[in-house]
Amino acid sequence: ASIVIDEKEYTSTDWFESDEILAGEFHPALKQAIRDLRVKKAYEAMATAIAEDRPDADLAQHAKDLVWLSGHRHRTPVQVQFDAEAHKYTVAEGERRQYSK
Repeated sequence: ASIVIDEKEYTSTDWFESDEILAGEFHPALKQAIRDLRVKKAYEAMATAIAEDRPDADLAQHAKDLVWLSGHRHRTPVQVQFDAEAHKYTVAEGERRQYSK
């Protein structure tokens, strides 16, 4: 199978490391997907360590990794506006809101 790229929308295609995407000018949804995947993998690593009855020090490190990834500074909500004619988007950081039940 081959991929057909719309030349009007994309000037080039390339592969990127996930850290490059997080540090670069990429769509916020793509960045959030990478962060969510990292949190999921950290949770799975901790669950595996628990299932394998690994030492407490290992569990503590997995827990620290999970907490750090879950609370990372990039968890701030964003608002994205897309200009369809210009094929550009702008991003503004939002405020954290507390919701009550």
